[in-house]
Amino acid sequence: MAGKRIRPAVSAGEHKFYPSDRRRLDALLDEMLGPDAPAGQAPEGPEPLALVVPHAGYRFSGPTAARAYRLLRGRRFDRVIVVAPSHYARFAGASVFDGDSFETPLGLVEVDRAFVQELLRDDSLFHFYPAAEEREHSLEVQLPFLMRVLTDFRLVPVLISDQSYDNVSRVARALRDTMHRLGGKTLLVASSDLYHGPNHQYAMAQSREAAAALERLNPEDFLDGIEAGEYQACGAGAIGAAMMVALAEGARSARVVDLTTSYEVYPVRDDYVVGYLSAVLS
Repeated sequence: MAGKRIRPAVSAGEHKFYPSDRRRLDALLDEMLGPDAPAGQAPEGPEPLALVVPHAGYRFSGPTAARAYRLLRGRRFDRVIVVAPSHYARFAGASVFDGDSFETPLGLVEVDRAFVQELLRDDSLFHFYPAAEEREHSLEVQLPFLMRVLTDFRLVPVLISDQSYDNVSRVARALRDTMHRLGGKTLLVASSDLYHGPNHQYAMAQSREAAAALERLNPEDFLDGIEAGEYQACGAGAIGAAMMVALAEGARSARVVDLTTSYEVYPVRDDYVVGYLSAVLS
C-alpha cells in the first residue's frame, strides 16, 4: 500500500450510516439483498444502463436501495460511475477523487484512474476538492452494495454541488464522451434521497411526484420540477446526469422499483421524514 492514496470509510461505524464491522455488514447485506441467484441463471429483464438509489443510513433506506441492486446480480460491468450530491462542500462543475481506491469494511474499491484523469483534463469542469470527501456519505454508502453484487469493476466517483441544468448537462456530456473514448461496459448509479421535512403523508405524496417525474425520463423537465418546488431530491443533479447519459445510450424506460419513507421504518417522528426511491433505467 506504500504510496497509495486511499479515501477512508468516513461514514462507517457505530451511530453512522452503516456498520464498520465486516461480519455485521455482511449479515446486513445478506438480509437486505436476499439469497443469491442460482449459479448459471441468466439475469432477467433488459440490461440496466443506470440505477437511482437512496443514501441514508442502511437502517432507513438500505432495503429500498437493495431492491435496485438485486437487478445487477449475474451481470458484469467494467466500471461503475457513481454520481452523488455534495452535502457539505460547495463548488462549481464536479469533484472527482483522483486517488487509487476507496476503503470499505469489505475491502478496497479501485478507482478507474484512466477515466478520472481523462475527466480532469477538462479543468474548467472537473477538479478534486478534498473538502468534498471529508464527511460525505452519499457516494460511500453505495460501495458495499456494489461490491456484493458485482465483481472486478472499477469506480468513477463523481460529486456534484451545482445542480443547475447547465452544469449537470455539461457533466453528463463529459461522462458519456469519456465512456466512448475509453470503451468498456459502464453502469451509472445516481445517489439521491427525496423529500426532507415534516408529515409522513405529505412526504409520500411529494415522493410520488418525484417518482412520476423520473419515470417520464425527461431530465430537463425533472430538473425544472425540482427548481419549481414541485418535489424534492437532494441528488437531483445526480439523477439528471444519469438520465441524460442513459438516454444518450439508448434508454427507453425508467422504472421505479421501490418507494418508501423513513417513517415506515421508524414510525415515531412525523416532524422530520425523508423519502427514498430506487429505480432502474434501461
